[in-house]
Amino acid sequence: MDDFLIFTRSRWHLRRAVRELNLLLSRFGFEQHPDKTFIGRLSKGSDWMGVSFNTAGCTAVAPRAINNMLQKLRRLYEQTRHLTAQQRQVRVVRYLQYWLRWARGSDASKDSTEHTLHRQSKLSNDITYFLRVIFDS
Repeated sequence: MDDFLIFTRSRWHLRRAVRELNLLLSRFGFEQHPDKTFIGRLSKGSDWMGVSFNTAGCTAVAPRAINNMLQKLRRLYEQTRHLTAQQRQVRVVRYLQYWLRWARGSDASKDSTEHTLHRQSKLSNDITYFLRVIFDS
């Protein structure tokens, strides 16, 4: 495990938690990477492991996760051009199903995830385009 999220109510609690984490890591010969450590206020929002967090909690799929999914979808489509149309459809739809299952499961509120996905018209347009190209070929 190499990622940690620590939520605290005050700076004092945060310092104490970080100190305890550093002690625990040092017992096993590990240390924080200074360039990969981020400390910030949740009111400004943050993305971690593909989801967005703010003071309301886990609010939606992170924009970067959506962009990564679209890039993967494009690559998958290009990589399967040698397959028959039906095989291509199966591969792309299977990937979309897995990703959407992850997206719905990673969000604290399924309604929020659906709202986020529908609100991002680029995502809807890209998925619609890919499915149309795949199923029409």
